[in-house]
Amino acid sequence: SEKDGNKFIAASSVKFLLEKTNFPAEAIIIRSLPNNESKKETNYSGNNPPYFEAECMEIFNAKGIKHILTDLPSLDKEDDPNLTAHKIFFGHPQEWNIEKTVTEMIFVDDKIPDGNYLLNLQIASFESDASPSKPVLYSLKNI
Repeated sequence: SEKDGNKFIAASSVKFLLEKTNFPAEAIIIRSLPNNESKKETNYSGNNPPYFEAECMEIFNAKGIKHILTDLPSLDKEDDPNLTAHKIFFGHPQEWNIEKTVTEMIFVDDKIPDGNYLLNLQIASFESDASPSKPVLYSLKNI
């Protein structure tokens, strides 16, 4: 969606897509359009990149999503110093849910069809508020 020059992923779109999918999942991968190789080299800083409406996080929380993976540089608007979407997803200020993760700036090629996968989310073993990760998808078609 777009409003006042801001591109964002609308809560209404997330709600619609999750209602279409009855498969229980703890993780969701969201890739934005256009989905091309240029994403791998885009400098998003200072360019008002797309973000998630904060209400999306409430929907993810209600659906039991523990892991969000996206090709966007952040869940939040670039000029949001409060990190509103992050805080809603992780449960701040009530209680931080340290079992949850957000992986940003991934690239999922169009050759990989939408659907259900097994996810092996490999996270570096050091304590920090940010850590590199390596998501690996496995097709469920052969299982």
